[in-house]
Amino acid sequence: MHRFSQSLRDTARLVTIRAMAWLEAIADPIRLGIVRELSRHPEASLNEIAAAVSAAPETIRRHVRQLERAGVVEALPRAPDGESRGRPPVRYRLSSPPEASEAVALGLTGTRRT
Repeated sequence: MHRFSQSLRDTARLVTIRAMAWLEAIADPIRLGIVRELSRHPEASLNEIAAAVSAAPETIRRHVRQLERAGVVEALPRAPDGESRGRPPVRYRLSSPPEASEAVALGLTGTRRT
C-alpha cells in the first residue's frame, strides 16, 4: 500500500511540474496567445498564428522558438501541397495538449471559470 501511495504522490508531483513548465512558458501574453490559437486550431503556420495574435511574424517566430524549447509546441515536417511553389511553410502544433481540466485551470481555453 505504501508503494502505491508513493507512486500516486510521484505522479501528482510530475503533473504539477508539467503544469508549472507550461505556466512558465506561456507567462508572456504573446506566447499565451500562440498556445490559445493552437488549442483552437490543431496546427498553424507562423503567418496564420501572427494574424490570429495580431503580431508580426518575426515576433511570433521568436516566441514559437521559446515554446519549442520548453516542449510546449512542436514543428511538423514540411509537406508540399502540390499547388504552391517553393518551400512549404512550417506548421506548428501543441506538443502534448493538457487534459481538458488542466487546460481550463491553466487558462488555455476561451472558457472562464466562475
